[in-house]
Amino acid sequence: MPFKSHPKYCCEACQLVLCKPRQTECGHRFCETCIKDLLRYEKR
Repeated sequence: MPFKSHPKYCCEACQLVLCKPRQTECGHRFCETCIKDLLRYEKR
């Protein structure tokens, strides 16, 4: 049976277990790399 992580420990962007977790003011959790990539993409 595959390991299923609790959503609390998963990145909202990549859906993997958080790596260097960061949390937004509204409570969403992202890997540090994912949030940096998302913010960089939004600046375009």
